[in-house]
Amino acid sequence: MQLITLALLASTATATAVNQAFTVRASEPNAQAINNAPITAVKSNLYLNKAQDASCDETSSAATFYINEDGALELYRRSATPQWAYVTQDKGAIGYTTGAQPAPQKALRNGWAVVDGALQFNEQPLRACPTTVDGEYAIWVGNPTVANEEGCFAFTANVVEMPNPVSCEYSQ
Repeated sequence: MQLITLALLASTATATAVNQAFTVRASEPNAQAINNAPITAVKSNLYLNKAQDASCDETSSAATFYINEDGALELYRRSATPQWAYVTQDKGAIGYTTGAQPAPQKALRNGWAVVDGALQFNEQPLRACPTTVDGEYAIWVGNPTVANEEGCFAFTANVVEMPNPVSCEYSQ
């Protein structure tokens, strides 16, 4: 009985409910510049320490997401026109599209999951890469040599469930 209970607890600890809205905060004690920073959505990309560019029902400083039944990461929006994240297979770049707009060639939409409270793509952690603007970091997946960028590092993408999510249309 105890073994079954432990197995059930372990399985529930590794996943957030499908279609449950959440925001994401970075955790990396060795990188104070991003520690506890929210992920934002700006011009079809995801960032840390960059002001969000979105039209929202209420003020929001963080992008709100959910993972659908197919394992696709969607930006939360009360609209018939969805915004979906994608990951390029070659470099691990993350972006998002709106409506019927296709993802780039060789990009994947499915494979997102919350594991032990952290957002991952195909069991790989997210990575922060500094941009040319001081303090801003672009978000990538897994690839340790992201587009020959220096200074990139993995971080824990902690999921914060949102019982009352804010609907936004994120910039393209």
